[in-house]
Formats: sequence, structure tokens, C-alpha cells
Amino acid sequence: MKKLTKKDELMRETVLLIVQLPQASGIKTIDGIYQLTAMLMKQALEGILEVEQEKELDYKKYQYQEKTGQNSRNGYRGRR
Repeated sequence: MKKLTKKDELMRETVLLIVQLPQASGIKTIDGIYQLTAMLMKQALEGILEVEQEKELDYKKYQYQEKTGQNSRNGYRGRR
């Protein structure tokens, strides 16, 4: 059997936890599964967008002192 990388191991452990989550949190209806899925998707997308924004702006949130370019998170920009 092929040895898993650290990333693959982490992904596998995460999937196992997600699969066990509905039972562990007492979800018994399909609506509960939908709510859980929406919550997980929201957290995942927010994390992805945050990383994308950090790459675009070249600095992390709340670390504007390290900023190297003209882009900013909450700056003023004229209308197009």
C-alpha cells in the first residue's frame, strides 16, 4: 500500500471527523444535515477567500504594517 503524505493523512482524518459529526452532534433529520453542510461550506469558503485576499494584497489581515503594495483591505477607491 502506498504511504500517505502528511497532507493526505490530514485530509483523511478530517473527512473521518466530518462523517462522524452528525451522529456526535445529535443530528437526526435531513434538515440538520443541510444546516451542518451549509455551516461547513461557509467556513471552508471564508477560509479560501481569506487566503486568496492575503495573496492578492501581499499581507495578512491585521498586519498592514507589513504591506508592500498600494492595495489595502478597507481603502478608498473611486467609482468606475
